[in-house]
Order: sequence, then structure tokens, then C-alpha cells
Amino acid sequence: MTQNRDEPPAVRVYTICDESRYLIVRNVPALGCGDDLLNLFASYGDIEECKPMDAEDCEPFTDVYWIKFRLVSNARFAKRKLDEFVFLGNRLKVEYAPHFESLSDTKEKLEGRRKEVLSRLNPGRSKMPTVHNPDALGEPLLVKNPSQTNCISKQMSFNQRISGESDHVSRIKDSSITTVSSNQVADYWDPMGEEGGWTPHFLRPFNDWEVEEVERLLSSIQGKRLDADVGDRMVWKETKNEIFTVKSLYKSLVHSCAVLFLCNIIWSPYVPIKVSFFAWKASWEKVLTQDQLKRRGWILANRCCLCCVEEETINHILVHCSKAKILWDLVFSLFGVN
Repeated sequence: MTQNRDEPPAVRVYTICDESRYLIVRNVPALGCGDDLLNLFASYGDIEECKPMDAEDCEPFTDVYWIKFRLVSNARFAKRKLDEFVFLGNRLKVEYAPHFESLSDTKEKLEGRRKEVLSRLNPGRSKMPTVHNPDALGEPLLVKNPSQTNCISKQMSFNQRISGESDHVSRIKDSSITTVSSNQVADYWDPMGEEGGWTPHFLRPFNDWEVEEVERLLSSIQGKRLDADVGDRMVWKETKNEIFTVKSLYKSLVHSCAVLFLCNIIWSPYVPIKVSFFAWKASWEKVLTQDQLKRRGWILANRCCLCCVEEETINHILVHCSKAKILWDLVFSLFGVN
């Protein structure tokens, strides 16, 4: 029965019975890429076993793999991220496989969900984690090289409300992670030490889909400090006097968007015209490699014809391919270039 246009789109909801730490991955290119697939899924959690399913029906030139995660949450995260993911030119089809579960697996899964529901219904019983300093969360949260386009900084006073700090705070606050919304920024600032530090409080542990939001929140406040004697004001960091000018904005945009094109080398009278045209097309990534053919609607498994490891792109074939590197080393040695 066809769906009426006025009706909202259907949304498929997975219950705990449908979810499982066992996954079936379909539409995998039949190129012997089991190790690559294992490394891809292992980035979302510990995998206990991964093997092809030869007896499973599949499309021509594709394989089906069976993956067993250690935790259901890891399998859920991997399915959410990798379903419809383009892997070596094919879109993966990731499905739960609860029919592979044993009795102990199902019991452990239901017990874990029961504890999770109880912790959400009684958040006061769970221990409240406290982050005393964003630096304690690890090196990836440190912002060492801010973008040039981030030219505006805001100096905050102690009277500023936390609800106006950033969009990340409001989104996380809707998820019932943060404490009371009427708190001030000063309540989360520790002036002890030379520079002070942030001490945000959270009501419960994070879900896997909330970790990225928390990381962005802590990254946005990392390096910012509060001064009780200075009011809020906007600062333009591209000028010495911290005052905005159109000239400084133009310079920052030109420097950040400038693209160097070696036109004098490509269009040289000493270079054959066909070589110049090929170099010009390669510099703009317009050579009809397999990735360009796929963009034009060709259905094929994208794999480099030289190394048979990576996807075929113009940058890979000319620069990054292992076979191309051997050729470049030979050319450089002939001309005495190290």
C-alpha cells in the first residue's frame, strides 16, 4: 500500500530485541578486502570475530560478512555510522543479526538494557561525573591551530548566563546532561592557579551519540578565561588595535582562500601541448579516473589498477600510489634529486 503524501515519513525503530552485537554486512566488493572491512568496523569498538558468509545469497561480485562485536553499544554505533557507507565504491548494507545470539547473549543484552533504563529513571542514584579541567579529557580536545577565519573572540564577564554561551550548551542542555540552566558561567569557572580552569558538571554518563557534542562544547571553551573586572565586548583579532576594518577582513579572506596554480610551468613552450593539457586536467582533478566515472553514474568497484589497494583517484595514481612512488624515486635518482 502506497503512503499518502500528507502522512509523515515512516521511521523504523529498533527495540532491544532487534538490536544485537552480531552484524551482517552486505554489498561488500568481492576484492578480498576482509582486512580493510575489519579495520573499518574495529574503529567503532572491539570486534571478537569477523568472517565471510559464503553460503549467504548476495549480489554478483559482492560478498557478505558476519561481524561479532564485544558490546551491543559498539555494534549499534557502527551500524548507525556505516549503514549506507561507501566502501571501495559500494554502499554497505549493515543489518542486525539477533538470530545468531545464544541464550547467554540475549540475557546479557536484556540485563544491560534494564540497568540503562533504571539509570535514566533514577538519575540521582548514579554517581555524578565531574570534569575539573577540559585538559583532562585528552589531547584531541586541545585546539592548537585555530582557523584564520575564526577572527572574532568574545571576552566574557562573570554575569553572563550559561544558556547564552554557545549552541552546544543549549543542545546538550536539552538532553538533560547539564545541571540547572539558571546557573551562571562563574559557577563553572575555577579561578585557582595561574590561569584558572573550567569545571563543568554533568548529571549522568554520556551516550555514544552525545560524546561528539560534548567534545565540541569543551573544545569551544578551551583556552577561554573569565575576567571579573572586564565586561563583555567583541574583539577583532586580525588587527593590532582589535578594531574591525574591511581591509583586514579582505586580507584574511585572500590569504585563506588563495590557491597557487603553476600556470607558467604547465603552459610552457618547451612542454609538448598534450602533456600540458594532461597536467592542466590533472591539476584540476578532471582526468577520467574511476572516481570521476562513478560521479558520472558508472557502477563499478573503485580500485587502483596499479597497487590494487586504494581507490583510484588522480592524486593517488600520480603521487600516493606505491608503484608511482617507485617511478618517482627512479626519476629523481636519474636527475640527482634527493
